[in-house]
Amino acid sequence: MLRKILMMALLAVVGLYAAPASAESVSMTMTDVELSNALGGVYIGPYTVQNNATGDLFKVICDDFFDDTYVGESWSATVSDLSDLSSAKFGGVDDSTTKYNEVGWLATQLFGATSNSDAAAIQFALWQVFDPWNGVTPNYGGSPFGLLSGSDLTNASNWLTQAQNLASTFTPGQFSNIILYTPTACISGPCGDGSLPQEFVGIKTVPEPATLLLFGTGLAGLAFRRRRSAGSPV
Repeated sequence: MLRKILMMALLAVVGLYAAPASAESVSMTMTDVELSNALGGVYIGPYTVQNNATGDLFKVICDDFFDDTYVGESWSATVSDLSDLSSAKFGGVDDSTTKYNEVGWLATQLFGATSNSDAAAIQFALWQVFDPWNGVTPNYGGSPFGLLSGSDLTNASNWLTQAQNLASTFTPGQFSNIILYTPTACISGPCGDGSLPQEFVGIKTVPEPATLLLFGTGLAGLAFRRRRSAGSPV
């Protein structure tokens, strides 16, 4: 019995690190925008969204510049990781694996940004990776960078160049912690006009070392108690 309990506990820990299953679906609602100060007339992430099934809140970044998502908007999305881009919005473009790796690196930098100016520059660099310009008005100069000038454009360009230069050094699975939320249907809000929200990028959370230590200590205590109970009284 103890062995069964320990095995189930081990599987639970592994599950905390496991990537989301391909083609998994989630219902989401945007609840907040972290950076209210805009660059280039648009809002910068990370954004806070809610898993409508569980009520959990988590942070995401959009990799899609030309679609819109608003606070209070709800939608359904396919959840996947970079090992399977079959449902990703830009998974069919040339070199999509390389481009999504660039997105993964930039998203990691954005989540760890220590200043608003860096966050804004990284966000524009991330948007520029796919540059989904299809001739639809407004064209913003044909790309996200078309909104920027001066030092803002220089900073964003430098971040994009870093991501592109590092692309050849990325190893398979390096960004296995990156999760894609690709919209599939509008539920409520401004997307009722027939448009879908943006594709979002999230980072899989893992337990803090202290949490794992506490969990392991609890398992050890359980095992010790069972052995004492099974032994002779002292």
